[in-house]
Amino acid sequence: MPKTDQPYSAGNWTVKAGREAEFVKQWDAFTKWSAENADGADSFVLIQSTENPRQFLSFGTWRDMPSMQAWRNRPEFAELFGKCRALCDDMNGDNYTLQAINRA
Repeated sequence: MPKTDQPYSAGNWTVKAGREAEFVKQWDAFTKWSAENADGADSFVLIQSTENPRQFLSFGTWRDMPSMQAWRNRPEFAELFGKCRALCDDMNGDNYTLQAINRA
């Protein structure tokens, strides 16, 4: 069972019309780099709305908050995140901690 204070990075992305596939490809490249190079990274998930295909939510799980902060401070983060952000009309991100989880 995951610890209930596990940190999550999360984003709410509104992608420019017609750029959805390009965004997914860029986000995938960004998070593959993150998984391979950011100490403390655990997993990354991107989901797309079925009602509004321009709307995406992303989640990253981390060992601890300092690991997540160190990832964001790397120059590569700014470059790769910026490529994702450039494909969007809007993006809101925040930090969260796990409070409950249930699995079948």
